[in-house]
Amino acid sequence: MIKYQKMMRKLISHPNSGIKMLRRLTDSHPTAWKMLMKIREQLSKDLGQDMLEDLVEADEAWFGKKDNQDIVMGMVQRGKRKIRLIVIPNVKEETLYPHIREHVKIGSRFFTDSRITYAITGIRYHHQTTNHSKGEFAREGEVHSNTIEQIWGDIKGVIRTIHHGISKKYRKLYLAQYIFAYQFKHSTNLFFKSLCQLFTPTYCLI
Repeated sequence: MIKYQKMMRKLISHPNSGIKMLRRLTDSHPTAWKMLMKIREQLSKDLGQDMLEDLVEADEAWFGKKDNQDIVMGMVQRGKRKIRLIVIPNVKEETLYPHIREHVKIGSRFFTDSRITYAITGIRYHHQTTNHSKGEFAREGEVHSNTIEQIWGDIKGVIRTIHHGISKKYRKLYLAQYIFAYQFKHSTNLFFKSLCQLFTPTYCLI
């Protein structure tokens, strides 16, 4: 137990990437990488599935270039650090809407940009938009999608500065680690706090 606690403190205090932190414990880059990938695989299965509700924002972002590109749909509940990041094949209505129905409680206020494929959400949600193409990023105080936009910037910053790019093959696993780190950033649980720091240094998390 003492050895485990010392390891956790070391992981929490170290300011670099997870690979570098685990290499201090294993002295092997391949072993450290495999350990991290096993943790990411488990996280991708164990993330909570409770519905997003109340004030929910949605948006999409493109990650990677050319043959290594993915489209990711993001949804976040304001004030609760609850988030979903889903790799999708396109941004058509028939692709987006089933994910919204699966993850967002009916009747919630739902904020997006003016993309027409979100219009159908007005049937079951209180859908409100902002028109970014006209320079409108917020109105009436609460109507905006700035939270998810900030998350995109944060994730891309982590990928660029910490991972230096991510293969399309493993992108879902890295998104799972970000979801975990985002949701448990302020946890007082030593194990959760250690995993958050292992994956993403605190200065990279909003």
